[in-house]
Amino acid sequence: QPKEDESKKDKSESKKRKRERAPSPPKIEPEVVELTLPTPLPPPPTPVAETTVPKAKKEKKHRKVVRTAGG
Repeated sequence: QPKEDESKKDKSESKKRKRERAPSPPKIEPEVVELTLPTPLPPPPTPVAETTVPKAKKEKKHRKVVRTAGG
């Protein structure tokens, strides 16, 4: 019986810890994202857009061909 009590206490403690940890990370995430986004966004927007546009078109064409060939 004492073992069961200990396990129950551990579970309740773990739940409390998770609840406490859950609210804290979300608050830190938005702050970090805002600080990290401004710096990396300016440089990559132009090159990424150019590279993603052609790649996306090519990928779509290839996917269509694969579907037709498979069918």
